[in-house]
Amino acid sequence: MYKLDELIDMQAISSMIDNLSKITDITIFVINVHGDIIIESPNSKLCKNFHRKCPTLNHICSNNKHLLACSIDKSPKCHLGLSNLSVPIILCKNIIGYIQLGQFFTEKPDLDFYKKKCDFYGFNEKEYFEALKEITIVSEDKLESYKNLITQFISTILKKDYTSLLQKKQRCILRTSNKLLESKIKEKNIELKKMNMIYKESREKYKILLDYLPDILYVMVDGKITFANKAAQLFFNLPKITDLIGINQKDLFSVHSSDLEKFRKILDHISSGEDIPFSEIKLIRKDTNKVVNTLIGVNKYIFDDYNGFLVMIRTLEYKNKADEYSQLLNEAISYDKLKTDFFSNMSHEFLTPLNVIISALQVLELYSKTNDLNTYINKNEEYRKIIKKNSYRLLKLSNNMIDITKIDSGFLKLTLVPHNIVSLVKNICFSVKHYMKENKLSFEFTKESNELFIICDEEKIERIILNLLSNAIKFTPTGGKISVSVAAVNNYACITVKDTGIGIPLNKQKIIFERFRQVDKSFTRISEGSGIGLSLVKSLTEMQMGRIAVSSELQKGSEFRLYFPLMKSELGTSFIDRSNSVLSNVDSISIEFSDIY
Repeated sequence: MYKLDELIDMQAISSMIDNLSKITDITIFVINVHGDIIIESPNSKLCKNFHRKCPTLNHICSNNKHLLACSIDKSPKCHLGLSNLSVPIILCKNIIGYIQLGQFFTEKPDLDFYKKKCDFYGFNEKEYFEALKEITIVSEDKLESYKNLITQFISTILKKDYTSLLQKKQRCILRTSNKLLESKIKEKNIELKKMNMIYKESREKYKILLDYLPDILYVMVDGKITFANKAAQLFFNLPKITDLIGINQKDLFSVHSSDLEKFRKILDHISSGEDIPFSEIKLIRKDTNKVVNTLIGVNKYIFDDYNGFLVMIRTLEYKNKADEYSQLLNEAISYDKLKTDFFSNMSHEFLTPLNVIISALQVLELYSKTNDLNTYINKNEEYRKIIKKNSYRLLKLSNNMIDITKIDSGFLKLTLVPHNIVSLVKNICFSVKHYMKENKLSFEFTKESNELFIICDEEKIERIILNLLSNAIKFTPTGGKISVSVAAVNNYACITVKDTGIGIPLNKQKIIFERFRQVDKSFTRISEGSGIGLSLVKSLTEMQMGRIAVSSELQKGSEFRLYFPLMKSELGTSFIDRSNSVLSNVDSISIEFSDIY
């Protein structure tokens, strides 16, 4: 719907209203449908000098404007006895405003009434009545002629301005439509360019894909090849791909007699319009008479008006290679996941002792600021042990990481000399016996003889045994038992570490010696560990010509067995007997047992 101020040239209409007011000697207003005055001719002195200056009357008059505008084709009187005439402005059967004449008298005014109003509102009686005399008295005939004049005036301004407005609107719509059309054309052109680029890229990608596809691929229409890939050209030993176009596949190969029946069934299925899954078929190449084991698959091919078949031939050589590559890929993905889990766990393993050390140092710093020297000395000893234990734990993690790296790169060197393994294992076990006592575990060491000699690296044997004992202590609940035995088994020294702990699930026993593997990988597991301990034990054992085995049952315990080749006793004096010695490095116990709490 059009608004009144959109249709009227304010400056031109204001001038016309002033002229019309002078002709009729009556104030004229242009009012919109909401009762707001859009244009107003000069007011009479009565309104200008009295009614509009009085706040109360001004408010009443403003409110009456809208009410009077609603009284169409009538000349109602306002509260001051003045008459008004409202003529509607109608466009397309809708009232969009009014032209109002007022005020005027339709009969001689009642002077007593105005004298009372004058006294009530405090106006100067002489001046008020002089202004009252200027109000025009309009007869019924004049009023009707004024109405016709205003109606004609409305018709004139509407015809002029509405036509202009329509033209303006049409030009505006046309410009908007043109801009919209130009924008759409640009969008379509951009979209078309993008689609062309996508099509070109897609075409190139499919071409590259088909060229690198190891499977032989071609399309047959009416018994003739209409499309082939690079693999087909190479397989049939042709100079160019285009040399295949128009050739019947019968000219390229025949089916081996052993698979003729199977191939006939495939052709029957093709004739009935079915897609054929891969089937093993022996082909005889026409150019070499060589028998080739293949997988052949056929699918319907419909493109535009062409109805044909898409034939894919895969030689079993490629299939076997693909299976091998797939297995290697899966192993690589699995190994990569193991490494990711391992480093996630290692971050936890390194941060835990670091946080404990930092916290202990902060607590000691607080105690050092107190005046209680005895408390500080006691706490200093307590937290010093905590710091030392967690430092050993960090050292253990670092050593394991370094040794694993050295083993992988071939830089880990062993000092292999003859040793009495019985005394060596016994010394290790009895050096850590107090750990078992602290954890309320019973311990038993048994030996078949006093001397069993092997060639080994003493420090690495200590590390292997300490790791197995550390695991046994960690995973054996209070009241359990740990047993260590050394015996000769079929020319091997067999070292057994057995516990009554939580055990290892059967499906996990094969993976515990693999790098980065743990039975429980969660951060809420019952004991700490990096997942490389047993892997390191296995590597160190095998580097000394040994092997390791495990047997376990859930909730009943685990048994780890180490086998090292025995030496002949004739070597005599070259043997090293550690029956009366301590460990080569006492700190190695503290390091290996640093994650036992």
